[in-house]
Amino acid sequence: MNNQIVTMLMNQLKAKNPQMYQMIEQARQGNADPMQLFKQVTNGYTPEDMNNLYSKAKQMGFPEDALQQIQNNMK
Repeated sequence: MNNQIVTMLMNQLKAKNPQMYQMIEQARQGNADPMQLFKQVTNGYTPEDMNNLYSKAKQMGFPEDALQQIQNNMK
């Protein structure tokens, strides 16, 4: 089920933002550090942008402790 969701989301990303899709796909295949990828993607985000991102992730069902870990690693 998770693979189907990831595939669906990646296909949507490929259609909407091919460059980001390519970056993520290369990272997945190259065993890149996910935190470094996240930092690269969110580079330039304002604190408000980040709060919106975390809120949306929480609404989608991401665990609170995982989001907290990401926030702590961003500091």
